[in-house]
Amino acid sequence: MDIAETNNEHFSNVAQVLVHDIPLVDVNPESYFEQTDCSFSLQTPSLSIVLSYLKKIDEKKATGLDRIPSKLLKMAASIIAPSLTSIFSKSILTGIYPNDWKAAKVTPLLKKGIKLDPNNYRPISKIPVVSKVFEKIVNNQLYRYL
Repeated sequence: MDIAETNNEHFSNVAQVLVHDIPLVDVNPESYFEQTDCSFSLQTPSLSIVLSYLKKIDEKKATGLDRIPSKLLKMAASIIAPSLTSIFSKSILTGIYPNDWKAAKVTPLLKKGIKLDPNNYRPISKIPVVSKVFEKIVNNQLYRYL
């Protein structure tokens, strides 16, 4: 088995191995929430919100599988913001997250120890910058709600 297959097998199954270390509890997770009249629903972002997040992109971040450089997105923010606002809004309204934004390039990074042991690596996922912008918009709304 080559290195890529070994790492893929390891990182694909690590959660199934770790789940056995989590103790079982007999508590309903909803018991931790207080009763409230407030409910959460995602709001479609405004053009100004999308534009502000595009202008905040870190140009040094790695390019995802879409191969769109973060520097280009930042430089063209005012041109692409209306289109991205429309795409983000449609995603929220339909509940559909584009499949291309889910794909990631996973690179194993050696933490320490023996290079041949997959447990000594941590996976670094490179996702499209556009999906990072959308995730930040959603995260900001959820954070404000919580």
